Order: sequence, then structure tokens, then C-alpha cells
Amino acid sequence: MGQCGFWDIERRQQKLSQKRDFLDRLDALIPWEDFRPLLEQIHLKERKSNAGRKAIDVLLMFKRLILPQLYNISDEELE
Repeated sequence: MGQCGFWDIERRQQKLSQKRDFLDRLDALIPWEDFRPLLEQIHLKERKSNAGRKAIDVLLMFKRLILPQLYNISDEELE
């Protein structure tokens, strides 16, 4: 695989821009915050101490479950 040319980079930027536009439209259509109370009830765990890393936001985890279904991507690709 050689060095990327200008047009390769431009095409990649266009694809990323299209995906970003889709995600922006998705954010405008779906009231994500409405899911938060239900998700927090499901994921509710009391912390025994303040040690360790803070939990990942439940809404972010929910979105991470939906995106692979929309784009047909694996968990590894989502990382």
C-alpha cells in the first residue's frame, strides 16, 4: 500500500462527512435523553467506593449498541 494521494484523502473526507450528516440527523430525530431514566434504572449499581474509573455514561453505551446495527459493523470496528 503506497502513500495516499490528495483525491484519496478528499474522498475519505466526503464519506466521513456523509456519515457525520447522518449522525446529526439521527440526533435531531431521536430524543436520546428520553431513554436515560429507563437506562439508568436498568444499569443502576451502587458504587462501593470512589476508587477506580467512573462508569461510562448509559446513553453513550446505548448509542454504541445501536450504531453497529445501522452501519453493519463489528464491535472491534466500533472501537
